[in-house]
Amino acid sequence: MSYQSFASKWLGDHVDTDGVPKGAVFQCVDLVKQYLHDELGVPFGAYGNAKDYWLSTNSAILKKLDKLDANVKLVAGDILPLKPVDNQPSHEDGHVGLFTGNEQGDKVEILEQNGSTGNGNGEGGNRIRTRFVPRSRVYGVLRLKAAAPAPTPAPAPTPPPAAPGFKVGDTVAPIKPVSYTGQALKQWDKQYTISELSGNRAVLKARGAVWAAVNTDNLRKV
Repeated sequence: MSYQSFASKWLGDHVDTDGVPKGAVFQCVDLVKQYLHDELGVPFGAYGNAKDYWLSTNSAILKKLDKLDANVKLVAGDILPLKPVDNQPSHEDGHVGLFTGNEQGDKVEILEQNGSTGNGNGEGGNRIRTRFVPRSRVYGVLRLKAAAPAPTPAPAPTPPPAAPGFKVGDTVAPIKPVSYTGQALKQWDKQYTISELSGNRAVLKARGAVWAAVNTDNLRKV
């Protein structure tokens, strides 16, 4: 599921992934956990408060996401943990949302839940909605890890150069009746034609049939 399809599915709704806290179950982190589950297959779990998504990111999340500087160019679907809006104890856990792809001056638009009164009731402005927030509130950016590039295929092996002085089609005679691997041969003909040549290995034919492979060091031209 892409960010756009996720947003289309949940916008205007509310989501709870864990049933806590009792009586205020529709928290901002529930939206992010639902996204992580749907988009990346991250299992539902207790990953902390909103600020903990940046300050003490759970290892299960780090397997799927990279932590990037707050000033990087944003991409739709980036997870943006936000600093508390003020010093009130009720705001100390911060907030978190998903970047929609829209920016407006020094503000960025997020898809969020529980972004109005913050009482977790999932109603009115606490439903899933979009809202612009100051970019200065962004702790940092959590982004889907880039796919590893496909390994570069190994170059095709370079065939060994042909032995100097010989080429396919040359008429030759063995100096000694010995094969390329050193085995003694019975020589039936006085001369042969090179039909294949790879490095110092020459395949010899006579009367239309292969006789043997020999070392070019053991050949002379006829």
